[in-house]
Amino acid sequence: MSNTVFIPDTSSSSGHDSGDESTVSLRANAVTVPSTKSSDPAPLSPPRFSATCGLCAGSLADPAAALTCGHVFHAACIEAWYAVHPTCPRHATAQCRLTGHLDKDRQIVYTGATASTAPDPASAHIREFAHYAGALAKHAERQAAVTTMHARLAKRRQTVQLARMRAHDRSLTVEAEHRREMQPVRDEIVAMRAQCDAVRRELARLDAEERAARDEHDLAQRADTAALAVKQAFQAMTAAQREFDREVELARDRDLARAQQQQLLLLRDRRKPAVPVPPSSSPPPAAAAVWDLDEYMMRGVDPVDEEDEDEEGVGVPLRAGTRVPVLLPAPGPSVPAKPALRFGKVNIAPLVGRRGAGGVGKGARAVKVKGQRTLDVYFKK
Repeated sequence: MSNTVFIPDTSSSSGHDSGDESTVSLRANAVTVPSTKSSDPAPLSPPRFSATCGLCAGSLADPAAALTCGHVFHAACIEAWYAVHPTCPRHATAQCRLTGHLDKDRQIVYTGATASTAPDPASAHIREFAHYAGALAKHAERQAAVTTMHARLAKRRQTVQLARMRAHDRSLTVEAEHRREMQPVRDEIVAMRAQCDAVRRELARLDAEERAARDEHDLAQRADTAALAVKQAFQAMTAAQREFDREVELARDRDLARAQQQQLLLLRDRRKPAVPVPPSSSPPPAAAAVWDLDEYMMRGVDPVDEEDEDEEGVGVPLRAGTRVPVLLPAPGPSVPAKPALRFGKVNIAPLVGRRGAGGVGKGARAVKVKGQRTLDVYFKK
């Protein structure tokens, strides 16, 4: 006689293993173990279990998970318990988390018995063996899936790397083509920059020349203005000098004419007989004095001018060396022997004039021309 233990289908409970072509399906519905007793053994009692969950007190009709200690709980309840506590809810014995997680997929098959019975050691051993076999199969499936995924990732990585290499090569090619196409443009830009620099230098040179020409033009204008001012000043000075010379010539000619007229009058009066002068309180007749006019150049001029239109006489030219006698008063105790000569009016009366010897004139004008040796004397009416 053999003991039969029902083991659930592990392929349906692992959701992450479905859909992979390399997964291994392990479906063990029952494992038959020969009996170790020689006599007729008693029938194998079902494992001890409780009809309700020890955590939520709910019915075990829902999917449940059995621990290695024999206690059965709902899968969700035991997962929530293991999230906080490392031991079984019934006692303080620590349970392996891996075993607990794998046992939650085990489905408990019972035949409607409601009483709890003690687990059979052989059944527990078989159940544990089946559990580890399923775990190994799942691990193999996971490893195969991981290997397949790694292969796919390596293939994708290689594809991406090749794509990157092709993109890099393409970018290098495009960059090289772009550089080759832009090289003429660069050369043209360099040439244009050189031309711009040359034009800029030429403009700077032209500006410098223009400034220099403008400065020279301004300097020339200032020089022309100064020359014009000097020319005008020179012309004004020349005109003033000419006017002054003309006035000097007119004054000299007028004085010469008057002197000539006076000489003529003196000569005419000298030819007349002397008229006795009655004794009076006037001073004695004046003595004759002679003034040398050697250095005074005389020329004949018209004695009539604007001031002396009523004067009579004819101008007679006098040459150099002409001696003109002038009658001066006799020297007295308080009178100098010779009258002082100065520029202006000098009283040299009584003189011999048109009134005759011993007559008294109205006055005379002495002009100092060249030192004291030259004297121009004329009388007024």
